[in-house]
Amino acid sequence: MKNRLPLLALALVVSLSIAGCGSIAKRAGEAMEKGDYGTAVALYEQAVARDPKDTEAQAGLKQARAKYMDQRLLQVRKARLGGNAQEALDLLAETLDQQERWKMPAMGNASFTQEEEMGYAVKSAQGLVAESVKAGQPLRGEWLLRRYEKIFQGKNRAAFDQLQASTQDRGRKDCQGYLKMDLKTHPWFALYALQVCQHWHGPAVAQGKAGDPAAQLFRAVELDTKTAQGVPDETISYAKEKLGDALRRTAWYDPKGGAVLRLSLAGHYTRDDDKVQVDLQHKYTEYETVTQMVDVRKSRVVYRDQTVQEIIPGTHAYRTVVKSQPVTEYYTEQQPQQVKKPIDRIYSYGGWKLARHLNLGLSLATEAEGRAINAQVEDKSDQEDTESTLSKPEIGLKPHRANLADPAPWLRTRMERLASELESKLGRAWSDLYCVGSASGSDRGPEAAGDTVMHCLRQKQPQPPAFADQWFRSETGLSAIDAQSLLAL
Repeated sequence: MKNRLPLLALALVVSLSIAGCGSIAKRAGEAMEKGDYGTAVALYEQAVARDPKDTEAQAGLKQARAKYMDQRLLQVRKARLGGNAQEALDLLAETLDQQERWKMPAMGNASFTQEEEMGYAVKSAQGLVAESVKAGQPLRGEWLLRRYEKIFQGKNRAAFDQLQASTQDRGRKDCQGYLKMDLKTHPWFALYALQVCQHWHGPAVAQGKAGDPAAQLFRAVELDTKTAQGVPDETISYAKEKLGDALRRTAWYDPKGGAVLRLSLAGHYTRDDDKVQVDLQHKYTEYETVTQMVDVRKSRVVYRDQTVQEIIPGTHAYRTVVKSQPVTEYYTEQQPQQVKKPIDRIYSYGGWKLARHLNLGLSLATEAEGRAINAQVEDKSDQEDTESTLSKPEIGLKPHRANLADPAPWLRTRMERLASELESKLGRAWSDLYCVGSASGSDRGPEAAGDTVMHCLRQKQPQPPAFADQWFRSETGLSAIDAQSLLAL
């Protein structure tokens, strides 16, 4: 639909398009003349942001917003008359939200239009909520009420309260229905059922009725390092800490978990340090004062005969005469001059050559729900450098320590890498085990299908799998994301 671009996004588009063009206020005025009030609002907002004291821009912004509201309300009416009640309802809700942000109610004829359209919108919203409740989808009914609450103003507030009460009654009935299901055998679905009951303020589930999903999860890690050769004890402790952190960031972890994730660390770590005495050289520059003959440019005045034309006194005739004229003459002569001459020197002294060779090759193995999980880290560092304690500031020679990798932080970084890979592999294993397939099937009840969905969704995902979204839409009338947000899952 036209003119539905959000104002903030529109402002960005306009900002990019007007770079290097005329004044913002002028372009806003042009947009007003074309009836493009959304663009005019965005431009005037930029002008006011740049100069809050610009009274013309402020007045233009107020007028543009009013025109924009008029236009939007006419779009609401056009959608309703065209038989698009849902579109009209959404447009009106967006318009009311914008009025609240701007702190600017509809004025004049627009206020009458808005009041009339709100009457139709209330009926549309009532129908949608009542339909959701009748279909056994009270969560969708509540979502609709939250979305369109601003439409139920004044005398229509009683209708809102009535719809809310009927929605809650249906929600409580859903809770009662869930409590009659086999929640013990389906502990993941039980989490959903309990959250629904809590949402609708239903009765608490009797202790022991719901199964405990934590029994399948891990509360800690146990690290077996018998076959990890040469790894320092402090590195082992650090690795266990980081691997435990990695577990806690996955769906496999629960502080009340009934199992321990047993990890086996195998491989080797070696460190070889060499130190031999060597002859070192320090290059530096000294400056020696020497006398050199240099060319010096000088000048002098000399007189030279020159032929000139002069007028003969008392006549208009000229005659040629020879006169001696001063002339500046430049010449060069050599003179002695003291200069600083650089001399490269080398200072030989004794020092040490240090070499450090670090070699790490570790593999991590574990098992979760019968699935093998492995992670590896391999790396090495070969470095050489020299060092000396000699100090001779007069020639710029300072003590120097060999810059070699510190084994302790070097190892910690590799343990963090190993833990990160374990976390990734655990996440992938969860997805492969519990998020592949379907939640539907003729032989599966709602609790079995819900158990599959909620088991999968314990692992937070940017986008829920299609089967999970389908289940939520069937069960609640909402997308998985909207339903989870409403239930705080």
